[in-house]
Amino acid sequence: MASKERIPKKKKRTLSHSKHLSVPLYKTDDIKFEVSRKILHIICGLLIILSIQFELLTPLILFEVFILLLCISLLSRKVWIPIWNFLIRKFERKEWKKSFPGRGLIYFVAGAVISLYLFPRNLALASIMIATFGDSSSCIFGILYRKITNKNHHKKLIFGTVGGFFAGLIGASFYIALPEAALASAAGLLAEFVEMDLNKSPLDDNIAVPLASATAVLILRKFL
Repeated sequence: MASKERIPKKKKRTLSHSKHLSVPLYKTDDIKFEVSRKILHIICGLLIILSIQFELLTPLILFEVFILLLCISLLSRKVWIPIWNFLIRKFERKEWKKSFPGRGLIYFVAGAVISLYLFPRNLALASIMIATFGDSSSCIFGILYRKITNKNHHKKLIFGTVGGFFAGLIGASFYIALPEAALASAAGLLAEFVEMDLNKSPLDDNIAVPLASATAVLILRKFL
């Protein structure tokens, strides 16, 4: 009896250059899920920025929010928390739903707190703007390029990177000068590409991006 010929499985192509974002392109639901996550990321980031700007949140209060979110995350692994667990079920990636629910939001708030304590207020807000818009916009623009051209190659990466750069630039320019905003946005995007390790664990983009953005501007100000 002749053996059945094996049909090779279709290799999954990934949506993004980042190792943190690996979504099969032929799964529309996965693409919608990732876009919805990025939109939620932008909304949360803007709410935090505006709350700081209008002094509804101070660095101390934001630190307390960070502690609260961390406690809720740990508790939700054992106890159902209605709104929190609903959002986790809808927007959290599978690998973090049980081990670290709300990981992205918690790291984002941590990055905002660190930035506010380390840098001047306007520079901190500019760096948080870049963390809010840079990575999210690069992902969304990359998806738009893929949808419009129906192609998945290095041009998608370039298109997404350029889109993310200008989104971060525009956001940061509300708080710092345009040349500084351009440098900060570029430094934030660079931080996403460079593999940063802390005790052999990747340093989350939500912390790396604002720190890199603000530090680059401080260095520029020191020498100019």
